[in-house]
Amino acid sequence: MVSIAKGNLPAAIFNASISSLLGVFITPVWMALFLTSGTSGGLGSTILDLALQVLLPVAVGILLHSRLHQFAQRFAGPLRMLDQAIILLIVYTSFCESFDQGIFRGYSAGDLFGLGAAMLVLFFLVYGCVLLLSRLVGFNREDTITALFCGSKKSLVQGTVMSKVLFPDARTAGLILLPLMIYHALQILVASIVAQALSRRADSKATVAPAIH
Repeated sequence: MVSIAKGNLPAAIFNASISSLLGVFITPVWMALFLTSGTSGGLGSTILDLALQVLLPVAVGILLHSRLHQFAQRFAGPLRMLDQAIILLIVYTSFCESFDQGIFRGYSAGDLFGLGAAMLVLFFLVYGCVLLLSRLVGFNREDTITALFCGSKKSLVQGTVMSKVLFPDARTAGLILLPLMIYHALQILVASIVAQALSRRADSKATVAPAIH
């Protein structure tokens, strides 16, 4: 999205990487402040589990990059499908367990629409706060675009991994993943529209500037 909107792409890549790493440590602490039950083990063991499931694969990938990068490029399509299939299976099994145990019994379509509306409000609230903060600190256009997209987007991939560690009970994980799935889908839709609008605005300014000069 940052690339489409012509923002600061290197900063976006750095932000996405560092936020994923920091999330391993910040998320368990953040959850512990608000939840008295439902998470697995203590804070230390939770961080260790997340490190093993999030940081260890990254470290292994970096170490094997020089040997396997050609293989990964050659089979980029199937590997991407495998990655997405694994995430889909995690979400699918969590929801199957939740439905089997009646976790969603009593929820109507209106409740789902209400949850979707709440996720949209949350997205635009975060979007507005990031925009205001970016202007207060004096970000330029490119850095503001990067802050807007990186600050308002949340990863379903990261969320599914963390949910399996923080909420080992599949029934609870399904309930937790529901708003995340809705937010993830809506953010892609809204962010795509915003990115295209910002791209057109940048193109129009680039066209007008030489004409004025």
